[in-house]
Amino acid sequence: MRFGMLLAAHALGLGTIWFTLFEKEDIKKILELNPAKDPIALICFGMPSTIPALPPRKDAKERTCYLR
Repeated sequence: MRFGMLLAAHALGLGTIWFTLFEKEDIKKILELNPAKDPIALICFGMPSTIPALPPRKDAKERTCYLR
């Protein structure tokens, strides 16, 4: 489900960032979470300042490896 949220935000033109480096106890206090719950990640949403260009696509032959 977590990636569905990121994809839905992208479809709406929003930018997102998923991060896991934060002080869990501080976040529990700020968000008034149940002490028994343990947050594993935060997702921030916002309007991107620019829309990045799509990376060039590789040909299927470059991405295919046959094992014998």
